[in-house]
Amino acid sequence: MFRSLFAALQQLKVPFLFEPTKRFFLLRLRTKESAEFVVTVARESELFVFSAPVLEAERIPSGAVGQLSHMLLSKHPIGRCHYCFDERGNVVIRLVTSVFSAKKNVLLRIINEIRSEVSDFPRKVLAECPLVKGKRVLFPARLQPPHKGHFDTILMLLERNERVLLDPSDKEQMQLLGEIEKLLISLGPKARERENPLTTHERKELVKFEITNNPELSKHQYRVDLVDSPAGEGRYWLLALLSQIGTVDAVATANTATIQSASDLKIPVLHIHREGGISGTKMRQLCVDQQWEELKLELTPWVFQRCEELELFKVIANIEGSK
Repeated sequence: MFRSLFAALQQLKVPFLFEPTKRFFLLRLRTKESAEFVVTVARESELFVFSAPVLEAERIPSGAVGQLSHMLLSKHPIGRCHYCFDERGNVVIRLVTSVFSAKKNVLLRIINEIRSEVSDFPRKVLAECPLVKGKRVLFPARLQPPHKGHFDTILMLLERNERVLLDPSDKEQMQLLGEIEKLLISLGPKARERENPLTTHERKELVKFEITNNPELSKHQYRVDLVDSPAGEGRYWLLALLSQIGTVDAVATANTATIQSASDLKIPVLHIHREGGISGTKMRQLCVDQQWEELKLELTPWVFQRCEELELFKVIANIEGSK
């Protein structure tokens, strides 16, 4: 059956090398941008297996394997191609076909499918799953409730947008911002009291719903972790949190007390603007006053929808309106 593949490759004038001892072909192809790449064709029983490496294992940070796996599973290559990890941990594009179908027209379609997928891999996968081995940054937030200002800040941190910084001219701050890889959003434990009406579970649900449905945030969802912050005063809450989540490279905050806590523990601070000037106190009062149209202007459509579904506006109004 190698003979039919050999003949088809010659007809298509595809440069190749045949390794007789290990019995596989190496095809030399070019992407749409004329970059050269190699496809291995091996025989497994009655199948030909085409494999083209697109990402070497050495380029994948250990903490990014899970994120990358989810991203690959969510993508749908054209034709019969599929993504997988090979035995060395490299990401490859693989296509399997019967040895009896190794004809010129079939082989041409296979080559074009693989060429297209290799060419598009940086745009389809790497653009949404950056593999820079960056920093873990903590963003403490009450989120009572989470509003547009919170999500604008989260998005700017994830996209390393200098507008989030208090002083973009500070080179050290800009460098730290540019190295963010993972954002850990910590939520305090206070709940079912005035100024803190929502539980941690409810706030997590709202944030997850927003990230899942907001297309600008959903592409970063594997770079975000929601963590429970323990109770405590001064730096002790931060110490207790770090004992749960491990070290962080910086804390992103505009809160004076949090800045002091991080400084006491010698943790770099990313000084950011307050969340768009939007007030959580105002959000809660709008619930009490039942000013739904004004509230819609301050909350994202997805958070507003989820609050209605879970009847959280009623919870907020009952607690904030109590004497």
